[in-house]
Amino acid sequence: MKTPKLGGHPKFYEILDKQAQLHSNKNHDYSGGQRDKPLSNFSRMSKLMQLYPDMDWSTPTSTALFQLIRQLDAALILYSRQLNSKVGEPVTSRLNDIAVLANLAQILYEEEISRHKDPLAPYLNNDKENK
Repeated sequence: MKTPKLGGHPKFYEILDKQAQLHSNKNHDYSGGQRDKPLSNFSRMSKLMQLYPDMDWSTPTSTALFQLIRQLDAALILYSRQLNSKVGEPVTSRLNDIAVLANLAQILYEEEISRHKDPLAPYLNNDKENK
């Protein structure tokens, strides 16, 4: 992409050109090879998150799960459309990311429940506390 002669540091525009190419390549991978609208991955993820209205997406565990789902979405798009990744993250790479994220999510979840004497305590109506 050639930019018109603009003021400022020339290196700034070189960086923008590289970012534009990266955006194009990632959009290819995440939008199914240009078959979907640009940024369609955000719509898919938003719809998926809406399926869990009680989820607190701000916890470390839910953040890890979100990242896992994001990688799964990327793998599914590439696999379902039989596409080669333009950013060097093919389906196998995404699957490895998912495996690592699943292990990290498990660690975070176990740490979270270990902070409670009874892992179900936050979800139970404890009669002793109400007396």
